[in-house]
Amino acid sequence: MGESRTPEGIRYWDNLLTPIIDGSGLVRVILCVSRDVTEKTRTDRELQNALEREQLLSQEVQHRIKNAFAVMSGLIFISEREAASAGAPETTTSILREKVNALARASDVAFSPTVIRNVTTDSVEAAPVIVSVLRPYGDQCRISGDAITIAFKNMTTVALFLHELATNSVKYGSLCSANGHVAVSWALIADGFRLTWREVGGPPVGALPKREGFGSEMLDRIVQSAGGMIDRRWLSEGLVAELHLPTTTGSA
Repeated sequence: MGESRTPEGIRYWDNLLTPIIDGSGLVRVILCVSRDVTEKTRTDRELQNALEREQLLSQEVQHRIKNAFAVMSGLIFISEREAASAGAPETTTSILREKVNALARASDVAFSPTVIRNVTTDSVEAAPVIVSVLRPYGDQCRISGDAITIAFKNMTTVALFLHELATNSVKYGSLCSANGHVAVSWALIADGFRLTWREVGGPPVGALPKREGFGSEMLDRIVQSAGGMIDRRWLSEGLVAELHLPTTTGSA
């Protein structure tokens, strides 16, 4: 298949080449018959892209369902520990109910239709978004940051970053340990917005992961599509991850 550039864009051609041979067996002319297959090629590529998006979405849904069970298991553990420390095991269900409700509120903030459509360029305060996502994990998340705003279109990216790290921490990191905690801070820097996640007091960090899980890969793609990047460092006391977004921000 060939292609050519025209003022209207790229056109695609199905080329059939036929050699014309003379009596001595030599090729004298090559006859080229070209058929314009631009519309078919574009349609095929659109269908292929749509199929890939559907497959990716299916994987994402499966991953999120799996993570939901992991988060619930972690919340039950945290609730039982809080109830036991208060000397009232019978309050476990009440504590768990409050945390599940908080998680639902965080989900409403992070995945509201307005946010997902990304149709606005207005700003939103960073603190309420971050606090709402991390509220289910209680005092184990220590939050501090400047009174600043981030672009509204990047709120989902920030929420997904925190949600993914919290989910992994509940399963493997500081949030699965009674003595563990996470310090979350944010600030304006020269080229945009920086959000730092620092785990302390969790299980010892062993060998670095040989490959990222699907959730981390998805998160990296989302951040890159927003023009940002994630820097991960596995220190002896736990994971340190920094989200950098080149977003328009300002003081709240």
